[in-house]
Amino acid sequence: MGFGDKNQVILEGNIAGEIKFIEKEGRPMAFFTIATTNVWSEGKSDGVQNKTYHSVSCFGTVAQQINGKYEKGSRINIEGRLTSYKKTNDAGFKYDVSSVVIDNFKDAEFVPRPPKEEPFESPEPEGDLPY
Repeated sequence: MGFGDKNQVILEGNIAGEIKFIEKEGRPMAFFTIATTNVWSEGKSDGVQNKTYHSVSCFGTVAQQINGKYEKGSRINIEGRLTSYKKTNDAGFKYDVSSVVIDNFKDAEFVPRPPKEEPFESPEPEGDLPY
């Protein structure tokens, strides 16, 4: 890597399926999906949402810590790096897959969005102003 290159991913979301935990040659591995939701306003409609699913994997001690602590629907905050690899489906079609490899994680507290505040409108003054 050259000076200044950085491959860092931070995600906070919910585990969107069952966690697949395996051991290969004595090395623990865990694979699962995290769902993140972006919410924004478009014109007069509030709460437009876009849900994205991220493939996640972890190995060794991190996989052991994930196993048994989290389940489908758990909220989690992860830090890791983006990786990609090639796969071939049953029909022989080759495609690229991107995944986040977890380096660090922690429980994420769900913080609901505050209610939308109505804009403040000052009352119109009655009569002549004294200045």
